[in-house]
Amino acid sequence: MGRIGDRLLWTYLAVAALMWLIWCEVFITDDSYFYLVIARNIALHGEHSFSRVIPTNGFHPLWGYLLSAFDYVVALASPGFLDRLVTYVPLAYAVLTAGVIQLSKFSRNLGAVRIVAVAIPLVFLTYLGVLFSEAHLSFLCLAWLCNRATRPTGNDNRDSIVVGIAAGLCFLARLDTAFTVGAILVWYAIHRRSVRTTLSAFAVCAVVVASYLASNLYWFDGLMPVSGWMKSTFPTLEFKGFVADRLASSLFGYSIFFGIGPILAGATVAAWIRPSLSSTKSILYPLGLGSLGHFAYIALFTRGHTDPYWYYVQPVLFVAIALGVMAGMHLSIRKWGERASLGLMLITLVLLVVVRPRSIDETRQFVPEALAYLERNKIHDSTILASDCPGKLAFHTDNGVFAVDMLTAGREFHRRMTESGNALTYIRQAAADAGRPLTHVFYMGNIRLLPSEDRRSLSYFDPRSPQPKLIGRLEVADGLSPPEVVGSIIIWRLQ
Repeated sequence: MGRIGDRLLWTYLAVAALMWLIWCEVFITDDSYFYLVIARNIALHGEHSFSRVIPTNGFHPLWGYLLSAFDYVVALASPGFLDRLVTYVPLAYAVLTAGVIQLSKFSRNLGAVRIVAVAIPLVFLTYLGVLFSEAHLSFLCLAWLCNRATRPTGNDNRDSIVVGIAAGLCFLARLDTAFTVGAILVWYAIHRRSVRTTLSAFAVCAVVVASYLASNLYWFDGLMPVSGWMKSTFPTLEFKGFVADRLASSLFGYSIFFGIGPILAGATVAAWIRPSLSSTKSILYPLGLGSLGHFAYIALFTRGHTDPYWYYVQPVLFVAIALGVMAGMHLSIRKWGERASLGLMLITLVLLVVVRPRSIDETRQFVPEALAYLERNKIHDSTILASDCPGKLAFHTDNGVFAVDMLTAGREFHRRMTESGNALTYIRQAAADAGRPLTHVFYMGNIRLLPSEDRRSLSYFDPRSPQPKLIGRLEVADGLSPPEVVGSIIIWRLQ
């Protein structure tokens, strides 16, 4: 089964990369475009911004800065390459492949069946819409950390430093891995039984984390990135119910199929095999506790959309490793596990080629119409206020796009905007001050920016407030033109 599994694994990766190249947009959701646009602005314009109006830290830093460095190198050859999505596929493929290699090594450290441990995360990270998000890099960093923490070495201080670096990079790859990172470091200290050695890991990780938090506090007026701050309700509890939405169905705001289900399944397996703390297999405990901490924070202190699949790399990795370990401990389970994993990959391979290219693009109604309007009217180097789909729109135009959800704005900007008396007027003035005037408003759905029944005025509601709170209004008397309906979108010009 080993050679067959290896061949299928690398064939699967190659086919997935090919499908990404051919049908790239099908595998990308709007939030992933935020990274591409911010990285492009950093590389080409030296602006740490999405809108090119105000600076932002609304992204997970490791992936954002890796993309920026990649863009800078690519731009040396031709800046035009940065306007093509396929340019970024080799980088995403390299990161995912490196993650698979690290996960394979981690599986070997635990005596787990590799194909069982790798199949589930691989299918999850290739089939679903996480391309160009931070998911692949978060997967790589988590797999690398687990591999280094379970290596069969002595109490070597250099190895401990590498573990600390991996832990810090895990945090920077996706900040809510803090629960898992912390749990693994505590487990590492217990498992190594050497205060001096493990102290190095804690110290190095602490330096990485503290440096990022301090830079946020200095330049962006808060420890958290604005995207996390906008969604966080901490310390106020936020209770959510059940939402039925096919694979994105959730309970308490947490994915049922990729969050709650994997945590329960992984915990059940860990309870059944009960590895002793002296065994490297006991790393299942911190992986499970970290996933549980992640669930608790999302379920209790987060509002807004938490259904995107990139939230759930941790629980998916946890259940995959647990199943791989269980298969490695029992011969009968190993055979069934290998067959099931190969079957899963074969079925997904067919789906990747036959079904996935026909998936519905959530922005198909709006963005092509908006881009055609901008091109038809020769609108360039302006700023567009977009009610929805800002990422894809911004990537495909040379106009700046200001997103009304404020996830790519700034914490201080949000405070000043809400206290200004009219947030829309404040945004308009900020764009003018930046030399990129706000010329159009595109309404493409959303409850935060709503037109009146006669469409002669716009009302803007605070995106951070759990209840509708009016903070801005524009009317025809304020220079808002009569509306123009273009297909599925409503457009106003600002005079």
